[in-house]
Amino acid sequence: MVASLIALSLAQSSIGSVLDGESLQGSIAGTCVISLDGKEVYGRHADVRLVPASNQKILTAVFAIATLGLEFKPKTRIWKEKNYVFVDASGDPTITKEQLEKARKALGLGKDLAVRVRQPYRPVVPPSWEHDDLPNRYAARVTAFSFDRGGFEIWSENGRLRPLDPVYKITVRHTAGGSAAKIDYRPEQRLAIVTGNIPDGTKMIEAFAMPDPDTTAARVLGGTIVHTDQAPPTRKPDYVIEGPSLREILKECLEKSDNNFAENLLLMSATKVRALGTESYADAADRMREFFEKTVGVKEGGVRPVDGSGMSRHNLVTPRAMCQILAWAYRQSWRGDFLRTLAESGEGTLESRLRSSTFIGKTGTLSAVTCLSGYVRPGSDQTMFVSMLFNNTIAPASEVRTAQDRVIAILEKDSK
Repeated sequence: MVASLIALSLAQSSIGSVLDGESLQGSIAGTCVISLDGKEVYGRHADVRLVPASNQKILTAVFAIATLGLEFKPKTRIWKEKNYVFVDASGDPTITKEQLEKARKALGLGKDLAVRVRQPYRPVVPPSWEHDDLPNRYAARVTAFSFDRGGFEIWSENGRLRPLDPVYKITVRHTAGGSAAKIDYRPEQRLAIVTGNIPDGTKMIEAFAMPDPDTTAARVLGGTIVHTDQAPPTRKPDYVIEGPSLREILKECLEKSDNNFAENLLLMSATKVRALGTESYADAADRMREFFEKTVGVKEGGVRPVDGSGMSRHNLVTPRAMCQILAWAYRQSWRGDFLRTLAESGEGTLESRLRSSTFIGKTGTLSAVTCLSGYVRPGSDQTMFVSMLFNNTIAPASEVRTAQDRVIAILEKDSK
C-alpha cells in the first residue's frame, strides 16, 4: 500500500513537471486520468470546458453505438417511376460514385430525369465551421444523399491535367509556371485555377469539397434533384445501396479521423431518437448532450456539443467528462468492438507516435489545440482512462504531442 502510494505520488510529480514544461507555458493543459476503480490518478484543469478538436469523434462514436447499434447498416433506397426517380436517403457516408453509376445502369435510367430525394437532414455547412476550411475535402458539405465523402480530386496524368468529370460542373483552368502546381479552388464560382507545372505520371494533386454533393449525386443518377418530404412508394424499392456496418464505419471514422463520417453519424443517430427539425444541428447536439448527462451520468455542463467531428471551435468538453465517457463505454457489452475502432500505435493518426505503447485512443488537432484521449493498458486490471485537452498552445504541435506522449509513458511505467 505504501509502495503504491509512493509510486502514485512520483507519477503525479512527473506528470506535473511535463505539464509545467516550456512548450505548454501560457496554455491550458487540461488533463484527467482516472483508474479502473474510478479513482483520480491525476487532474489539472480537469473540470474546465475546453475545445476537444477531433476528440469530439469519441463522443459521436459512443452516442452512435448506443443509439444505432453496431450492426446498423445505412440504406439508400431507389425507385424507378414512370417520369422520375425517387431516392430515400438515410445518410450513408460511404456511398461511392461507382455505386451510383451501377444503380443508374441497373435501373436503365436515362438523362434529364427528375430525381426526387428525401433526406432526413441537409444542413450543408455545420454551424461555426470556419470559412477558410470550406473549400477542402476535410470540410465537405453535409447532406444525407452524397457520394465519395462529399469530395472530388484533381489528378495529373503524363504531365497534363486529367479531365474532370462534367458531372461536377466545375471548370478547371491551368496556367503554366516554373513552380510546383498549386490550386486556387473557388467553390462559389465552381472554378479551380491550377498554376505551375503539372507533375509527370499519374498523381493526385489535391482534393476538394463539392459545392453541392446531393445535387451532384442526382446528376450521377442522370437527372436534376428535386427535394421532397413526400413518403416513398409503398412497393419494394427497385434498388438498394446498403452501407457497411456501424463497426466498420466507426473504424474508418476514428482511425482516419474522417469528418464527413462523423457528421453523418451524429445526424443519423439523432434522427433515430426522433425526426430532426429545421435546425438539425441544434436538435442533434441537444440529443447528444442529453444522452451523456442522463444515460452516462456526465455532470451538467461537462459536455456542450455543436458538431460531430470537432471541426467547430464551439464544441466544449471537460477532461473529466471525456474520461467518464471513456469509462462508461468500457463497461458496456460492446467494449471490445469500440476499442477496436480506436487507433493504436502505427495506425491512422498515431502512425508515428507512441511506439511500443499500450495506448489506444483518438488524437485531435486544430490551430492552437492539441488533444489526446483514450485508454492506457486496456483490458488489464491497471486500465486507465486518459484525456489531455490542451488549448491555447503556441509551441509547434510536434512539441505538444511529445509532452502528451511523455505523460502516457509515465502512466505506463507507473502501472507496471
